[in-house]
Amino acid sequence: MRPVDFDLLQTIVALADSGSCNGAAEIVGRSQSAVLIKLKKLEQLLDTALYQRSGRSLALNDRGWDVVAAARQILRLNQDLVRRVTATRLDGTIRPGLPDDYGAMVMPGDNLKFAVEMIAPIAMEENCALPSARAAAPSAQASCRRF
Repeated sequence: MRPVDFDLLQTIVALADSGSCNGAAEIVGRSQSAVLIKLKKLEQLLDTALYQRSGRSLALNDRGWDVVAAARQILRLNQDLVRRVTATRLDGTIRPGLPDDYGAMVMPGDNLKFAVEMIAPIAMEENCALPSARAAAPSAQASCRRF
């Protein structure tokens, strides 16, 4: 079994999205004849018909729509992979400081933890003690939650 080229998958998805060979050509940045060649190559690779000709237009058949659905998933997974690998990674600790009376309202721990995990694997420390209490008694740091 030979792997399917992403370019071929993008072409059939473009045909499905645009509804025409000209529209697909515009989306993928190729000529109409290049789109037809790519579709024919995909059909040969999969050894099945993916569309029907009706005059000068193309219509995807059931197999074609199945391939489009799978192609969308594959292309989406590829985008996710590239995004995860190339994303800028943050590193360090965030230490927001708020007085006790605001801290409970503004920074609920579970919501904040979720937000931090979505951004990057960084440490988050929440300290809601008064500044004078932190300076006077290092034990005030015990109220600090660390994610």
